[in-house]
Amino acid sequence: MKLVKYLLLTNVFLFTMLYTGYGQSRKSLEKKIKYHERKIRLTTRLLKQTRKKKEVTYNQYLLLDKEVKTRSELLQSLKKEIEFLNDKITENQDLVSCLNDDLTQLRQQYAKLIYFAWKYHSPYQQIMFVLAADDFNQAFMRMKYIQQLTDYRKRQVEAIAAIMAVLNTKVQALQDKRLQKQQVLGKISNEKQLLAQAKQQQQQTLEKLKKKEASLRSQYKKERAAANRLKKRIAALIAAEARRSKHNKKATKKSGTYMLTPAEKLISSKFQANKGHLPWPTIRGVITEHFGRHEHKLMKGVIVNNDGVYISTTANSKVRAIFKGEVRQIFEVPGKHYVVLIKHGLFITVYTGLKSVSVKVGTKVSAKQTIGIAYTDSDTKKTIVELQIWKGTQKVNPELWLAH
Repeated sequence: MKLVKYLLLTNVFLFTMLYTGYGQSRKSLEKKIKYHERKIRLTTRLLKQTRKKKEVTYNQYLLLDKEVKTRSELLQSLKKEIEFLNDKITENQDLVSCLNDDLTQLRQQYAKLIYFAWKYHSPYQQIMFVLAADDFNQAFMRMKYIQQLTDYRKRQVEAIAAIMAVLNTKVQALQDKRLQKQQVLGKISNEKQLLAQAKQQQQQTLEKLKKKEASLRSQYKKERAAANRLKKRIAALIAAEARRSKHNKKATKKSGTYMLTPAEKLISSKFQANKGHLPWPTIRGVITEHFGRHEHKLMKGVIVNNDGVYISTTANSKVRAIFKGEVRQIFEVPGKHYVVLIKHGLFITVYTGLKSVSVKVGTKVSAKQTIGIAYTDSDTKKTIVELQIWKGTQKVNPELWLAH
């Protein structure tokens, strides 16, 4: 009986440990899958919005490129889920096998007990079994044996019932995992078809855009000119903020070129502590242009150098502050529309592409507070908000700071 209890406890313990690790990994994977699915739904919605204008645009290509990448990532996550499910099915099969072995062993032992109980089922036979002892000590031991045997038989029945209950639960879990696997395989098959369609649409869009490369280059020059005007304006404003901080009588702490007050130091440390967890400047959005230097996706030999990230969102989206701070500047740049600068101690966040602003210079804002409405281009139907993050006089990659 001790061996059976040990086997049962060992099996359940191993299952619990495996399930805990599996549960944590599965939860993380499910979160990633849901994130990809949300991004795909939004990208599809944005594509539908931009296609209201029949002429293809570079933004459509970027959205299709985003869809292809996100669907590819989703497929990889789904395949990883299949691996998890296969491991789980194997574990459940092994556990069911062990429980069946334990159950067989218990039943064999119980059969022997039943035979003994049948052989000595009447009080007379039990008395004769005791009286047949060679001496008093042996007779006493036989009496104790009959009592313990009765108790042991009851415990065997309880053990068999317990193992059968666990076994039935694990058999059901095994069936559930097999069903989940079939459902995930169905999703993989569907996603492969959708990915192929997205790639085909992307290729068709690319071919159409190549025919109008001259106009694309012209448009790109205008956008770069607007970006350079914004770059110079922001650089001047950030330099002015650095100079202003040096003349702040309350400033006591130096951080790079900045002198910070105790309150600014506190907000800076909180901003830093939230790296990777800051809310997005729009409720919905996908990043279609990344931070830093990279080659243009269509025009060979053209290097893009972005100071921030470009977030494609839905028309009339609210633009929000990503952290609490103070509005330091509001201005307008041709091609970039309204621009808002918010100071968070050492950090400054920049929001461009607003058609209207709902805050004023000096306004203290909280995280996720609306500061304006995003601008939608009437020709291309695209709605893009650019987010920049500066740490002192150095720009940093916003993707590393936003929550995923």
